[in-house]
Amino acid sequence: MINARIQQLIIDHLFGKNDEAAARELAEWLQERPEHQRLMDRLLQQPMVDEYADLYHRLDTEASWQAFCRQHHPEAGPEEASAADKRPSGSRRRAVGLLLRAAVVMLLVGSAVTILWNRAHQVEPVAMTEVQQQAMTHAAKADRVAATITLTDGRTISAKTDSALREAVEATETNALVNGKLVTRHDKEFWVTLSDGTRVHLNYGSSLEYPIAFTGSERRVRLQGEAYFMVAENRERPFIVSTEAGDIKEYGTEFNVNTRSEDGLTRVVLVHGSISVTPKGGREQMLRPSEMASISGQKATVTHVDVQSYIAWNTGTLDFEDYTLETLMKVIGDWYNVRAEFESEELRRQRFSGMLEKYSPLSETLQAIREISGIRITQDGDRLLISQ
Repeated sequence: MINARIQQLIIDHLFGKNDEAAARELAEWLQERPEHQRLMDRLLQQPMVDEYADLYHRLDTEASWQAFCRQHHPEAGPEEASAADKRPSGSRRRAVGLLLRAAVVMLLVGSAVTILWNRAHQVEPVAMTEVQQQAMTHAAKADRVAATITLTDGRTISAKTDSALREAVEATETNALVNGKLVTRHDKEFWVTLSDGTRVHLNYGSSLEYPIAFTGSERRVRLQGEAYFMVAENRERPFIVSTEAGDIKEYGTEFNVNTRSEDGLTRVVLVHGSISVTPKGGREQMLRPSEMASISGQKATVTHVDVQSYIAWNTGTLDFEDYTLETLMKVIGDWYNVRAEFESEELRRQRFSGMLEKYSPLSETLQAIREISGIRITQDGDRLLISQ
């Protein structure tokens, strides 16, 4: 990933603004690795970059002002023509307008540099395990993969695969200043690859806000719901997941975040690597693999857990450990778009433990629950009648 300093040097180079020291710094970077020069060459061959640079130069405010003065005040000398106090108020407004437009063009060029650099660099996504790949295949076959992204400029795109989403976003020719909010329905999930190669498995009924291209000194996203993160390593740019409860910060690892636990806590489970958790208004705490942070208010309680029970959903399994039957059927109801009705309050409170295949048909899932719990479940359209 291109860092912010090099990005600025490239932008200034395009506009002819680099001084001798900056030009030397950029030249040294280009000579560090052959791939730097190759990527720079590919970047400079992009028509979009040339067009933006040309537009910027055509919007040069000082040149525009000098042209105005030559046309309307031919008797004035160069120094008089460029003096700010000699400018009519309307002309000053025009110059300010040109300056603002030039600044916008510069921002667009910076965005174009970031996006084109990321495309040219062809960042390799974090590798998935065979089990994760199988889960993704099974989910697709069961028609469980879909999401909608809304860009900050208002455009909305729906997709059923990561590649289709990426191609659709790129086709909009949007810029790196734009963020996207990716949303899954109650019966869908989605695997998305971010611009740095990080993979995110977004569970059902969840949302992830992220920039189309990461810029600056950190990679920050915002989560509501549940997601499994496989983060691309970059020690210079930490990856930060923001939630209502606080922030999770790491540098290249795998972890699960769930902001909708039954008891209202936000839970962060570390699978591999090292992360920190900082509750809002609280202090930062480090986690080790197989530890879980339960965030409540300004405090995070860290405990050792069996990781598998918290991340089983990521590989196609619904894992229930001592759930009430009411909670279990709420999950099943959301996932299969049905609603449960209980014969008695006692049935609602009955406890359930077991593992269910996430992408099985509803009939098979209900049969598995019957066999594990011994209860009767009768389906009537979208109603499930629960009885002894």
